[in-house]
Amino acid sequence: MAKKSLKEQNKGIMTYLYFCDLCGEMEIEHKMSEKIDDCPICKSKNICTKIKRLITKSQGFILCGGGWAKDNYK
Repeated sequence: MAKKSLKEQNKGIMTYLYFCDLCGEMEIEHKMSEKIDDCPICKSKNICTKIKRLITKSQGFILCGGGWAKDNYK
């Protein structure tokens, strides 16, 4: 079986900012369709702690491929 490229493996994966009362802020990468309720750090220590997803400013977007001008704002 052929290996998937890194681009194919990361398709649909976003980085989200979460907050845990015990661990503090952390970034977690997962698909938009996945729901994360428990802190992965606390869960590995057998402590159940709920985490909250924080709302952050948009980092913008990057246009990939040819034909896009980065400063073509007219």
